Formats: sequence, C-alpha cells, structure tokens
Amino acid sequence: MSNAKVDLLKDIIENDFNILQFRKFTREFFNGPEMLSSTKHTGIWKEYSENINAYYEIANYTDSENNEIIVLAVELKKGNSVHNARSLQRNFISKILSENNIEAAIVAFYTENQSTWRLSFVRLDYALKENQLTIDLTPAKRYSYLVGESESNHTAISQLVPIFVDDKNNPTLSEIENAFSVEKVTNDFFNQYKEKYLELKEFLEKNPSFIEESKKLGFKVEKFSEQFAKKLMGQLAFLYFIQKKGWLGVRIMPENHTFTTATY
Repeated sequence: MSNAKVDLLKDIIENDFNILQFRKFTREFFNGPEMLSSTKHTGIWKEYSENINAYYEIANYTDSENNEIIVLAVELKKGNSVHNARSLQRNFISKILSENNIEAAIVAFYTENQSTWRLSFVRLDYALKENQLTIDLTPAKRYSYLVGESESNHTAISQLVPIFVDDKNNPTLSEIENAFSVEKVTNDFFNQYKEKYLELKEFLEKNPSFIEESKKLGFKVEKFSEQFAKKLMGQLAFLYFIQKKGWLGVRIMPENHTFTTATY
C-alpha cells in the first residue's frame, strides 16, 4: 500500500473542503476520469434555492459495466449545515442524475467557513411499486461520511483507501457503493465490541480483587462479571459519544497522546 497515497487521502479528508484538493481526490479515486472545468452553476431549481448556493461538476466516469457516475461539489448557503436537510440535498442530486440519465454521483457537500463537510454517494435505483415505476435513492445516512478537521475520519479513510491506492484497477459502481456503505463497518464494530466485552469479563473473573469484592457483595463471580462488563462497556460507549459531540469540552484524542501496551 502506497504510504504517499494514504497520506494524500488523509490530507484531503482531514481538512476543510478545498475544491482543488477534491479534484485530486477524484483523479486518484477513479484512476483518470474525464475531468471537467468545475464551472460554478448558480441556476438552482426554486425548491432547492433556499438551501443550495451553487454546484460544480468535477468529473464524469464510466465503469467497466458502462455505469455512468458524476462527481459534484455542492456549496450550501451560509447558515445551512451539512448535518441538516440531508433528504433535500439528496433529492437535489437525484434531479441532476435523472435529467442527465446518470446512475450515481459522488458529492461533496460543504458550507464556506465550516470545518465539517460531507462526502456522499447517491445512486438511483428503479423499483416497481403498485404498478408504478418509482425511483429509490440510497439512504443519505448510510452512504455519507462527515469529514473534515473537527471530525473523526477513521471510518471514511479505512473504507475509501483500498480504492484510492489501487492504480491498476478502476472501481466498479458496486465497489464504490460498498466503500460508502457503513453496514459493514457497523457489523465490524459490534463484533469488536463483543470481543472486548468477553475479554473484560474473562479478566474480571480471574482478578483476585474483583473476586473478593463479589463475595463481599454476595454475588456469584460469573454473574457479577457479566453485569459489570456490560455496564462498563455501555458507559464507555456513551462517554465516547458525548465526547465526539464536543459536550465534554475536550478533544477526542489529545494531540500529544501516544498508545502504550497495557500490562496486567
């Protein structure tokens, strides 16, 4: 794996949105797509004009199965956060895709002078419902990464890096969709959570101090270790959540922090 390419991806994802950097991302991600001039389009449909200021066409790409993908950057109006009106933003992209007969889009949503931006994948899918052909869109939450200086970018980077560093194979639409799907990440998280829970439970059951305390309280060690481990893991997850929101007033990870191997 190219360290230089990984560093480039991190530099793009971990900083404020920059359209020139996003063009670099597009070139590397698609291995030579048709780069466009990034002309600023301000003619926004009326139903979206209160939220969207302009959009830029970054590139066109056709995969090996002839699926067409467009890369866009959408500038939201000041006062509109990338966190809000996600369905409206996604429907705006849907209209662009429908009118141009394009299957999918990768989109950077951003607001000037805001450190967080959103990298999204939107795909049109047609379904027959009650004898009517309707358009189904990829869920905004499932196919979006909040990125930027103030975000935890590990998930986005780990999901995107396999395609980003691959110079030999151009990605298919399905591979791109998989890279943006957090379903796999969610499953990995719960598997790792379960593993850590079992490790903690086993450690407690062998710890002399915990065994002694369990006996003092009149609890069976095996049952008490199960309850204690579940409670502790839940509290840690909750603290991480409110810390990520910034409600504890501290960084998720201090700048000078280094990991050391724990010994018991």
